[in-house]
Amino acid sequence: MFQNYVKTINHLYPTFRRIDKCMGNAILDPLMDCLDILTDEDAEDRDVRCMAQIMIESGKLLNEVRPVLVENLIMKLRQIICAKDIPLSEETNVFLLNIIDLYTYRWDSQAIPDCLKRFYEEQLPSDARQWEYTNRSSRKRTTSLLGVPGSSGSTTSDDPSPSLSHSRTATPDNASKHSNISEAESLV
Repeated sequence: MFQNYVKTINHLYPTFRRIDKCMGNAILDPLMDCLDILTDEDAEDRDVRCMAQIMIESGKLLNEVRPVLVENLIMKLRQIICAKDIPLSEETNVFLLNIIDLYTYRWDSQAIPDCLKRFYEEQLPSDARQWEYTNRSSRKRTTSLLGVPGSSGSTTSDDPSPSLSHSRTATPDNASKHSNISEAESLV
């Protein structure tokens, strides 16, 4: 349940930040606290994996707005890998290594050496990756295991940050709410 809460905050943050930076900042500190909690000493593999997936997805943005907190999380991940206090699956360990490499290369998949890209491709089973590398000449932007647009399998919009899709239909009760959301999104 807590993991779902953290994932929801993570998906809301970029949208709130685009609409109103003050509103976005209001959920940023709780998000960073939650990421820290997911890597506490009593954490389980699935908690650390959830944190890793969020960092792969949003680490670049989080690092831009809270670099010191992200640096602290990276150091905590290094300690988790080295100490082996938390029994982690191989896949989670690979995720953690990937985050450290992303941080090292400033979240730029273009700067990451091909040997590391191949390493991550070989280490994760295809059913666990939604990040198959694609032809660089493709015009579609994709999000990769390496966490940034441009080198993998799930097609995204030109905006690399996650966003909410509004599939509500306008009824008399929610028509004004729906139009306000649409107006706010169009302003961004």
